Amino acid sequence: MFLTMALLRKGISGKQWIGKYRRPRAITWQMKRNMLVHLECEAENEYWISRPYMTTEQERGHAAERRAQNWIKIKETKFQKFPEHNTDKRDHEDSHLDLSFCGKYPAPPIAPTHGRLNDERGWPEEGEDL
Repeated sequence: MFLTMALLRKGISGKQWIGKYRRPRAITWQMKRNMLVHLECEAENEYWISRPYMTTEQERGHAAERRAQNWIKIKETKFQKFPEHNTDKRDHEDSHLDLSFCGKYPAPPIAPTHGRLNDERGWPEEGEDL
């Protein structure tokens, strides 16, 4: 399509630098130089990544203690930010309630077993009806 347009000496349809049939940019010497710089940097990164600093045995768990200490610090700062309990305020909030009856009444009675249940299992013995 681009060749046909060029041979027929027609211009690029629409805007020439954007779109599907845009005009291709010319490659300059600066573009080539920048590409070489990027490729050299990438090659150096690959070189250093391919040679580990520590062995796998050294790498396993080397930062566990530091991470545990950091976690303890984080928890301590959260506890320091937490407000203290104010019991005076709670006593004031509950002052309108009559809580004096709590100790007056005994606990509800336990349902009687009438001697029919086996003490060990809690189930009737064989041949015995409830």
